[in-house]
Amino acid sequence: MRSTGDYSFSDVEAWTMVEANGTVFFAADTEGAGGSDFGNELWKTDGTSQGTELVKDINDTAAGADSEPFPLTFTYQVPPTVNGELGSKYLFVADNGSDGYEPWVSDGSAAGTVILKDISTGGGSSVID
Repeated sequence: MRSTGDYSFSDVEAWTMVEANGTVFFAADTEGAGGSDFGNELWKTDGTSQGTELVKDINDTAAGADSEPFPLTFTYQVPPTVNGELGSKYLFVADNGSDGYEPWVSDGSAAGTVILKDISTGGGSSVID
């Protein structure tokens, strides 16, 4: 396991790495200090240990619950980033534990990481999972 700050990575999924305006977003399985476990969640880095952090625990339904975020590119063949008038955002698919796999967007902050729309309402996924 590799550590950054108070977290240890047990698995970093390199195929999920996407750059958006100097920030690299990626999915990783992690364990926090004191045994807290975020499962497979969305992280970001600027390439330094100090600049590597959990963006948001999207699936916080239980310790170790996974949201399994991955770029929209792999499902819809669309660019995973938006730049310009909308700002710089990362588009991805994740499961928050109640809506199934749906499209999400992140500006790199917890508050700016939100589901775009629950296309298949309820627990069903709108994308292939």
